[in-house]
Amino acid sequence: MEVGESYAVLTCSDSLDEACSLAVEEIVKALMRERNWSFEEAYMFTSLAVDLKINQVVDPKKGVRAVIPKDYLSIESFCTVDV
Repeated sequence: MEVGESYAVLTCSDSLDEACSLAVEEIVKALMRERNWSFEEAYMFTSLAVDLKINQVVDPKKGVRAVIPKDYLSIESFCTVDV
């Protein structure tokens, strides 16, 4: 999802922990593709550059969005096709 000068990954799960993990995982994978970084490099960078925001805690599913500035990724990094 494009939000102004950032991209956001929206996730939901039964717990906030799981929703956060899913959102961070998608950003890390995108950084690995875009920058050809190892998992460790992408994960460390994510801890500095990504903001996690809580979307939903009232319903049974918990929602989180991970927001990263467009300066660090292109939208194509999020678009993958599994064959």
